[in-house]
Amino acid sequence: AHFTSPIRRYPDVLVHRAIKHALAGGHANDYRYGPHDMAQLCLQCSERGRRAEEAEREVDERYRAAWMEQHVGSQFDGIVSSVTSFGLFVEMNESKITGLVHVTQLPKDWYQFDPVRRVLAGERSGAAWRQGDAVRVLVLRASVEDKRIDLRLVSNETTGKARATRTRWA
Repeated sequence: AHFTSPIRRYPDVLVHRAIKHALAGGHANDYRYGPHDMAQLCLQCSERGRRAEEAEREVDERYRAAWMEQHVGSQFDGIVSSVTSFGLFVEMNESKITGLVHVTQLPKDWYQFDPVRRVLAGERSGAAWRQGDAVRVLVLRASVEDKRIDLRLVSNETTGKARATRTRWA
């Protein structure tokens, strides 16, 4: 069972109890929880469910970073999963773990980010990266404490020219 199962299932329990009450011939006015109580319980369940999901995400991120700590210095093939003004997020094919290639880890150039086309391009070189590009990365650092995985671009199979807005010198 999933460790957050009780948190996720309690809203179902509340609904099932209300349905069971109605099927047994009960009326809303004699149900154990009034409309205000049900609304409060629903809000509480939603808030606790969100907290449980956040805790689960944090644990997953720490496990991913711990696994990648063993692979610092290793190279992996991956796919650019997201492009931002500060770098590329790359999902490594083998592990499905995502790390960041910060613009400072790209070849020296002025990098421009086009937020509409979601492209990061070098002004002088014309090298460009977009979501879905195949790349090879080197694991520079992995930190369980920071829940971060830092990568450096080793090679990319798809580069091209792209118009973008200036971001920073790397």
